[in-house]
Order: sequence, then structure tokens, then C-alpha cells
Amino acid sequence: MKRNQIVLLILLIITLTALIFSFWKISKNSKNSNQIPATTSIMSNSAKSDFVEERAITDKNDFYEISVKYPVDSRDIKKEIETFISYLVENKQQEWKVGGEIYNEEKALSDLYPDRPEMVYSYDISYETFESLNKGTVSYVFTIYQFSGGAHGSAQINTFTFNNEGRVNIEDVLNISENNNDIELSRILAAKIKKEQNGMFMEDMMMEGMGLAYLKADGVTLDKEKCNCDGFFYGSNLQNFYILDEGITFLFNQYQIAPGALGVIKTTLDWETLYPYLKS
Repeated sequence: MKRNQIVLLILLIITLTALIFSFWKISKNSKNSNQIPATTSIMSNSAKSDFVEERAITDKNDFYEISVKYPVDSRDIKKEIETFISYLVENKQQEWKVGGEIYNEEKALSDLYPDRPEMVYSYDISYETFESLNKGTVSYVFTIYQFSGGAHGSAQINTFTFNNEGRVNIEDVLNISENNNDIELSRILAAKIKKEQNGMFMEDMMMEGMGLAYLKADGVTLDKEKCNCDGFFYGSNLQNFYILDEGITFLFNQYQIAPGALGVIKTTLDWETLYPYLKS
């Protein structure tokens, strides 16, 4: 074989090798770009990427079971969710600790009634996520379920909403402290819930739960004789919420405004309805 042919053959081999390596590298990078760790998801509601990692807490013994899942969100700048979860779990572990008052009471009942089924308390915290891409927010709704005997357990809810600047409270969105807006919004919520439930609840219970039954005839002044209390914070009706593109959904705890069988009550007010109460 002539020298020129040998040189050309070598150059051809080198070129083919380089091309094969390039295609292999591109293919590898493409595969890696789709491999997100199982505990991490990415939510992009702005030019800035926001990372959310799910964490879990489990604690179990012969007396109780604790199971918790919660998100760690980069927008939760002050770590409010972690602080909230830690407080709940540590408080429940202390309350139900082996050798504690509640533990000893249950053991005494078991000794008194040997045929009684063994009691295992349970405490579960789960969450749902709601995003508004238009408003640039993410909301987390925590359901806290506890069983400590009886026919069934009880559920409570707590919500957190964030944007890229941190926590968003309802007072940041709605002007509820002026012109009795908190009472007016409570009335709007009551009317909408009544319509949606179609009579499947006790109206008196709802009016008392929202504090609307405690007002004087003028509709804005609290009658302390009716509620036998020092006051009622009507803004409390608006504290559990999540933001959607179409409006704000408000939630009420089990037993707060309706019989327990109906669970957590929620309803959404669209932005048109909320417009007179929005902060600029």
C-alpha cells in the first residue's frame, strides 16, 4: 500500500473514532438530564428554578405510630414548614411517650379490661400541593389526622403559601382589617358554602363557627352576650387558604362550621368576587 493511502486510512480512522465518541457523549448527557432524584421535583413558576424535596418522619412503638411527609421548599426562606412539623411531632412524642400520663392511663384500662383490644394511637401528616403559575405562588395544604380511640379519628388542616420572596399570608393579598372586610368576606363565604352544600349541613353551626351569629342587629358589632366571650377574630375564617389561577380557595377544619361527617369544608372565591378586597 502506498504511503499516501496509509496516511489517508489513519486520518479516516481518527475521524470516525472522534465522531463515535461525540455521539456517545451527547447520548449520555441526554439520558442524565432526565434523571431527577426520586425525592426531588422541580417547579418553575418564574425565571428562577425552585426546588422541592420531600422528607419523611416515622416513629413507631407498641403504643403509637407517627408517619409524616412534608416538603422542603427553597421559597420557604424562614423554614416555617420544618419548624411547624418539628413542633407537632415533638409535642406528640412527648404527649404519648412510654411511661407518660396517657400511656399509663391506657395500660391501666388494659389491665382492668383484659379482653379490651390493644390500643395503638396514630398520628399522620400528609400534604397536597397547589400552584398558581399566573400569580407565581405555591400552596401546601397539610392534613393532620389523629386517632386516639373512639369510633374514628379527627382531621385538622394547616396551609402555607409561598412565592419567590417567601411566605404569603392572607393579609398580604386581601385587605381584611379595614371597613369590616373580614366580616363581609365571612358572609360571602357562608353564602357560597350554603349554596354548594345544598342544605347538607346545619346553618346555625356554620354561623356560630364563623362568628356571624354573634353580631348585633347592625351586622358589624360583636354582641358579647351572644358569644359569652371577650371577642371574635373574624380574620380567622380566612387563614387557611390556597391560591389558584382562578381565585383563592378557603378551607375550614372538621367540626368548625359543619358536622364532622362532612370533613373539611372548602370553597373558592374567584378574583372578580375578591377584587374589592384585594391589595394593590
